[in-house]
Amino acid sequence: MYDHTIAMYPNPVSSVLKITSPNTIDKAMVYNLQGQVISEVNHSNELDFSALQSSIYLVKIVSEKGIKIQNIIKQ
Repeated sequence: MYDHTIAMYPNPVSSVLKITSPNTIDKAMVYNLQGQVISEVNHSNELDFSALQSSIYLVKIVSEKGIKIQNIIKQ
């Protein structure tokens, strides 16, 4: 099930990606374009992109209501 209530900003991101949702966020994962998990956090509303290279990443958010996957550009 897709969770339309999740928002991620800013995009493009330079350091910290903020995640907002009225539902509890269980897990947030960052994937590179080869499908490898680069970063994973539990129960957090922020993802730290500061150490990542400039590129496009996929961010998958798992909440109690479903998931959301979005492309995020790292400047």
